[in-house]
Amino acid sequence: MYEGKDGTIEHAELSFGTGMIMVSSIRESEFGKHMKQPDEIGGAETQSLYLIVSDADVVYRRAK
Repeated sequence: MYEGKDGTIEHAELSFGTGMIMVSSIRESEFGKHMKQPDEIGGAETQSLYLIVSDADVVYRRAK
């Protein structure tokens, strides 16, 4: 967990084996302006995925 200057949680990292999921608070930033909360858009959910792999082509072929 990483705290912001005001004591809020900036983001947290959840690890299992060699994988990790990062969760983050909504904040005012260039990236954050593209995110919306469900109550702002009729209950729909917005999420963002950031995936780091050693060979994106291999992962793409496998997923496809």
